[in-house]
Amino acid sequence: MKLMSNDPRHFHACVFHIFEDQNWEIRYQGLDNLYGLFTKMDAAFQTKWLPMLSYLGPVFSYFVCSLWDKEEYVRSKAFGLIRTFGTLHLRSAFRCWEAYFLTATDRQRTSVIKLMIQLNALFPDWQVIQWESLLEALEAKQSDKADTQSVDILERYMRSSSSNPRHQDDNEEERNEQDDHLLVESENARVLMLTLALQMLGSHLPVDTVQISRLKYILVDSMGFNDCRRYVTSGEWVVTFGSMTYDPANPLQSAFLIATSRGLKKIMDSFAPLPAETVASMAPDVLERNRVELAENSSPGVHFIDVVLKLFNSGVDVTMLNHMMLKTWLETILIVMYKHNILEREFEHSIVNCMKQIIELLTKEISEENKLLILEILKCLLRRSDHLTAMVLSKQIMALGKLMTKLGTKMNEPVFLKAKEFLKSAFLRFAVAGLFVLMFKNQTVSDSNNRDVDLFFVLRTVIDPDDIVPDEDMREVVYLRDQPVRDVLDKLMKQQMERKAFSTVLYNMCRYVETVHSHPYSESILNDYAVFLNTLTKHTMGWRRPEWDINPLFTMSAILLKEHPYHYAILLPQVQNLFRHGIQSCTINAESVVKLLASYTVIISIPGALPDNVFAQIIVEEVRNGLNSRSKLHKDTMLVLLELILWDSKPEYGNWFATVEQSLPGEQPTATTPYRRTRYFDASLGSLLEPLVSFLKLPPASQQFTKKDFKTYNTVAELIVTLCADDNSNVYRVFGLQKLDETRHCLRFLSWFLLAVLREPASSLLLAEFEDTIIELLVQTLNSIPIDFDTPDINFSYSPAGESIVLSFLIIKAWVLLMLRCEDTRPTFWMSLWPAMRRLLSRIDPETLGVAGNIGLSVWNLFLSLLQYLFACRSAIVMIGHRSNEVGQERAALNEFKSQVNHIQRMFTTPPVQVPTAMLNDQLFLELRDVMRLQAETIMFQSSKAASSTANGI
Repeated sequence: MKLMSNDPRHFHACVFHIFEDQNWEIRYQGLDNLYGLFTKMDAAFQTKWLPMLSYLGPVFSYFVCSLWDKEEYVRSKAFGLIRTFGTLHLRSAFRCWEAYFLTATDRQRTSVIKLMIQLNALFPDWQVIQWESLLEALEAKQSDKADTQSVDILERYMRSSSSNPRHQDDNEEERNEQDDHLLVESENARVLMLTLALQMLGSHLPVDTVQISRLKYILVDSMGFNDCRRYVTSGEWVVTFGSMTYDPANPLQSAFLIATSRGLKKIMDSFAPLPAETVASMAPDVLERNRVELAENSSPGVHFIDVVLKLFNSGVDVTMLNHMMLKTWLETILIVMYKHNILEREFEHSIVNCMKQIIELLTKEISEENKLLILEILKCLLRRSDHLTAMVLSKQIMALGKLMTKLGTKMNEPVFLKAKEFLKSAFLRFAVAGLFVLMFKNQTVSDSNNRDVDLFFVLRTVIDPDDIVPDEDMREVVYLRDQPVRDVLDKLMKQQMERKAFSTVLYNMCRYVETVHSHPYSESILNDYAVFLNTLTKHTMGWRRPEWDINPLFTMSAILLKEHPYHYAILLPQVQNLFRHGIQSCTINAESVVKLLASYTVIISIPGALPDNVFAQIIVEEVRNGLNSRSKLHKDTMLVLLELILWDSKPEYGNWFATVEQSLPGEQPTATTPYRRTRYFDASLGSLLEPLVSFLKLPPASQQFTKKDFKTYNTVAELIVTLCADDNSNVYRVFGLQKLDETRHCLRFLSWFLLAVLREPASSLLLAEFEDTIIELLVQTLNSIPIDFDTPDINFSYSPAGESIVLSFLIIKAWVLLMLRCEDTRPTFWMSLWPAMRRLLSRIDPETLGVAGNIGLSVWNLFLSLLQYLFACRSAIVMIGHRSNEVGQERAALNEFKSQVNHIQRMFTTPPVQVPTAMLNDQLFLELRDVMRLQAETIMFQSSKAASSTANGI
């Protein structure tokens, strides 16, 4: 010590030569000298040589370095000697080390701290440096850490020749060149110091709460958290911090994050029994109350739980982290979930948000190992807290559903198996708590075609037939695969939800029954379903049609009836009531109705069941009532039912029916049991003939003739034609229902009927024998139509007379096409009709054609349109009207009318191109649609006029 007090370089040079020597025996022998040096220190020695202790720090570093010497003999001896150090000797050596640490440069500190970290890892109970010294060094300012005036003891020996002035100038230049590296060296030292502090804390070395708060503040500030603060409240030091800002391009922050993440992981996973002095200081009542908790281990990690959770709650894109760092973060979260008290209210919000961020990682591009870690975290959370799991369960199911859907058929992958295991545990845990209602509510109908997640594939994969719901309150065994249906039946009507969400639940329950589990269901569930249908019918009685969708219940009812035919007595009455309710108050689609019709075909063969399809009877009854009193049935529903009846009677729709019927679960047709199409309405179709005919006689009931109205009339007409084609006697019934004194009714009916006949190219109806009846109706109309040609009327098209004359000409055109198709060239029709038509035209005064609103001009236009039509269809009768058209040309006063007459006249010389019959038929349909539209507008005009008169007191 006296030698060192004069010049420590000689002693350090001696130590350097010994422990840097290539001969291991020299290093081996040198250990004895160092051992003797540090074991002879006592309190008096340290007091006497206190200013010189820092010079012994590098000497102890050589001793510690020998623990990792390349020669086994040296390592073994160093380990044996250091284990024999007494407590006083260790404290003396660490004091020398600490003194050197406090006076060393950042570069020297780096090597010392590395040795401290290694030694503490080897002997966790040894406090290699005092907390105050380490924390003060961490809290020091950048200028203090980069102090270049600190003495480098070893460099004094290594650069002994620097006393030369020239060499001093060289050293000054070197220092200037190293200025750029000082900051980096300082931060490297800081990273290592922080690593040492976290490692010592994880080793349970004695530390007070104030020191922990100082370390926590340093930690969050170094990691990049914003708004870090440390203050006293209620006598306790509190550290607060905001979100973390992460820059992947910043190597310094990355270094801090790697070091702190590993340190945090060690701290969170480090537990030790409570110190005896802590237990002894507790009051007896507190001791008794916390006896169970005292039996557990304590961890310094409780002070850093908020830091760990904030890693995922800062909005940082964790996918930018490298694999190892993300893995460390996830492992730390797993330790928190597994070993710490996560049930405290102060952590609830942070844990939930943290779990949401972690769950989203499952669908991101991260490694399989990290995905398995996330699944283990979810499993641990499920095991620790139902409450916290429930708050993120929906998100978990969706994320795992996407993951499993993406993996698809790779069912043996570890991630797939782990996800399946978790979902099964969650389903079993929350099955009786309304889980499946929530799942069905969140899986929107628009997501059914979403390729990212297939909920029903997940349910089908996760739920096994033997899984039983663990509920002690159940009086019977409840299988997990039955629980989704049971869940909806029990809880849907008790929850307050929007009607759109209500429909979504019903849709997804139907999808579940259709694609996952169609049978068998216990009798109790079938009874519950029947009660559910009854309650639902009453509950939705006042709902508007667009607000919800009843069709999924039709499909589900059809599946249950088909798969449980011997329980039809339980289900059928309520399903019938539901069907009537749907027809009368809801929007229905044809596919769902066909499924119900198909389900009853299985029941017919069961003893006691009605031989006729009850759903077909309901449809026929409702259609009949709707036709007789159209206000009772919505026109959309009427159209669907009429089309369904029509399609059922047409062979070309057989494939469509087969596709819909075979979409139901159950046995499918085979070679031995081929599919056979059964018509549903054959037995009761005849009873609709009279209501159908009556419907075509009446004008539109709505104030606007829409496309759906047109389609309804056309469907009714096609249905009548089909009935007549199936049974020719119905043709006589149809014409027998016509009354010639109800001219407009007959004209309307014949217009739709004849056009529908023309629409059927293969129709074999023999209408020629009814030619006299049609001629009589047309002649009667043309002769007796009440038209005052001398009085202009701009609303003539809206008048009954206008409708009658237009329909008459339309029927003439249709009959011409019909006779051409039958190749009937007899002139009897025109011979009987032409005189009446000529008399009608002769009543028109040529002088009135130029008057605004003249009716005669409209009638002449109808006649010219007829001539043009006859030319287009190549009728031979057009030559008869040649003279009349010449007269018309002479008397025409209007340019437009004259131009049209000239055009018709040229056709006698050069006939136009023949137009296909189908196109001509479509043109007639357009004309008929215009007639119906005008009549609908007439009704609207009359209604508004009546309302105005009432308002004026007239």
